[in-house]
Amino acid sequence: MVQGIFWILDNGAKWKDLPTEFGPKSTVHDRFHGGAEGGVFERVMRRAGRRVEQRGGFKLYESFVDATFAGRGKAVTALASLASAGA
Repeated sequence: MVQGIFWILDNGAKWKDLPTEFGPKSTVHDRFHGGAEGGVFERVMRRAGRRVEQRGGFKLYESFVDATFAGRGKAVTALASLASAGA
């Protein structure tokens, strides 16, 4: 399921184009929206950011999501909205 979500985000594809290897489209779609609404992606990004900070990388508060480099699929737009709301 997670790989299917990232496939959509990476490709900017429509849910109907999700390859069958990732499972039923409707299930992957429902998991994405459940995770987005439940704050799962925000928590994952914050934890990943803290790990990078601990290893001497960038500071989370110095970073932002720039959608100009991302695909324009609905999934990407939803994730970008979550990222800006949590900042």
